[in-house]
Amino acid sequence: MHNILGHELIGIPINILDAKNRQLVGMTGIVVDETKNTFVLDVNGKKKRVMKKDITLKVGKYIIQGKLLVARPEERLKVKR
Repeated sequence: MHNILGHELIGIPINILDAKNRQLVGMTGIVVDETKNTFVLDVNGKKKRVMKKDITLKVGKYIIQGKLLVARPEERLKVKR
């Protein structure tokens, strides 16, 4: 993996491939905010908040389990992987 776990994700389009909440599967949006446990996505002009731990997402060509991203963004960016 190209160390995507250590990158800033705000402004990046993501696609939700799997989710505990089945209504989220297939949702595509741009990350506009991030907290320790959630992403806020802009989906067709509407803001949707999703729990990181409950999703599997695609960022570019990478597939990532959201639970690997559960951390404050500034702390996740500091971690050496």
